[in-house]
Amino acid sequence: MGYCEVSDVERLLGLKVGYFSETTVPSYEDVQKLIDDFTDYIDRRTHFAWREKVANDGRYEYHTVGRIAPRGTWFVWFGYPIYLNYRAVRPFDKSKGDAFEFFNGNKWEDWLTTRTEGVTGDYWVDYDNGIVYLRGLWAFLGIKEFSVRFKYRYGATVVPDDIKLACAYLTAAHLITISDRIFLLPEGGTSVISAAEKIERWTSAAEDIIERHREFPVIE
Repeated sequence: MGYCEVSDVERLLGLKVGYFSETTVPSYEDVQKLIDDFTDYIDRRTHFAWREKVANDGRYEYHTVGRIAPRGTWFVWFGYPIYLNYRAVRPFDKSKGDAFEFFNGNKWEDWLTTRTEGVTGDYWVDYDNGIVYLRGLWAFLGIKEFSVRFKYRYGATVVPDDIKLACAYLTAAHLITISDRIFLLPEGGTSVISAAEKIERWTSAAEDIIERHREFPVIE
């Protein structure tokens, strides 16, 4: 799923909706591929997604669990927090490739099948903020550098309007580099703007939007 539609790009370029087709240059499929590429770019730049994505390209995400500290009692009762690299985490589902494994001293134990999730269970999850809380003294007894690992999915379910616009801006700017068919008239003026100026304006506007949405993971 891309963050904008081909029709959004057509409107931005001043073209009739439905302009791009199998016979145009670029074709409808070419424009859709650009949208998909710039959607991926937005995900990378913002460190977030407004669609379901597999975290870390499907690789394990490793975390270290510390030993009991002055706040140990609080951790035991409330839970020792592990901050995942992404927020808006989708509920763990082993059938969808998710994994939550804890090194028990001898092997990796599959907690999604051997442990209980819940505030009164072995662990509980703040899915909105991407925090897994481990409960119990055993959480602090490991000596392995990376003692817990995850595979999971994340992403918001609604694409903000400005993210849609940023995707359309980037796609339209790239299309302008291929063919300068449309002139952007400044408000209240009569002079046309060059292709290079259009590209700069749209790219700059898109980057401003992306910067506002950038997220930074918690470093443990």
